[in-house]
Order: sequence, then structure tokens, then C-alpha cells
Amino acid sequence: MSTKQAQFAKVLGNPQNTHNFIIRAGKLLEGLEVLVQAASFPTEKMREYTLHYLGETILYPAMPETSGKWNCQIPESESALVFKKAVEQKGAIWQQHSGLLIPVIKTEIEVVSRDLQDVELYSVTLHGCWIVGKEPVAMSNATQTTNWVWDISFNYDWQEDNIIKK
Repeated sequence: MSTKQAQFAKVLGNPQNTHNFIIRAGKLLEGLEVLVQAASFPTEKMREYTLHYLGETILYPAMPETSGKWNCQIPESESALVFKKAVEQKGAIWQQHSGLLIPVIKTEIEVVSRDLQDVELYSVTLHGCWIVGKEPVAMSNATQTTNWVWDISFNYDWQEDNIIKK
């Protein structure tokens, strides 16, 4: 091992991987959190305020911004658990038959990152979450081994970054 590699391993240890995460979603995905197969780790970026002074462009940091949207992919079960839960959550906001829109009931989703020993390192809590809906699923009779996966979208108001103390 070269000196550079040895120093890298000393500072970094084991690189963190992207497959070891937990989703805590309360009533939104109650009982289905363990089935989440893929999701993004939400981040926020600082906005920039541009000031032009004496012919120079000067950038200042401003309030951070997020996309306000979060998606996760969940494989469907033979008993349609994911579909039923998504319809139930949407039904809490909008009644499909009558067109009645109910004031939004918002909750929280927490996306937690873990190390290789399943120790929680840090997380992001998405506050003011509500379900937007499911993306269409491409269906095909070409193969019997393709699994049905829902891409479910949520909106949120703001996010909180959490460092988990060991």
C-alpha cells in the first residue's frame, strides 16, 4: 500500500456506502418503511445574493433552499399493500368520488444514514410532508421476472439536518 493510500485509509477508514439506510415515516408509510428499496438523501443548498459593486460581482450567502420534493421506490407485494397505503394516504387529503379537498394533514419523514455496523450516523427530517402520488408503472408481458415497483412522491415544507451523537 502506498503512503497516499495508507493516509487515505487512516483518515477515512471505510468509505460509507449508499445501501445502508432507514426510512421512518410515521403514518405515511406505516409498516412499509422496511420495504423501501431506493430513495434519495435530501440536501439543501445556500442561495446566492449577487451584489454589483464598482464593476465587480460579489456573491453573498442567503437563505438555503430545497426542492421540497422527495421520492422513494417501494416494490409491491402480492396483496397490494403499497397501493392500499398510498390510496389511504391520498384519501386523507382528497375524496376521489366527491371531489372534497380536506385540509392537508402533514407529518414527518426521517431519512437515516448508517455505517457498515448499522450504527446511525446522521439523518434528515422532512417536516410538513404529504403524499403527492404514485408515478405510472410500465407494464409488460415480455418477462415474468420483472418486479412491480412504485415510485411514490412526497412534498415537504422544510428539512432539518441531524447529527446523531454516539
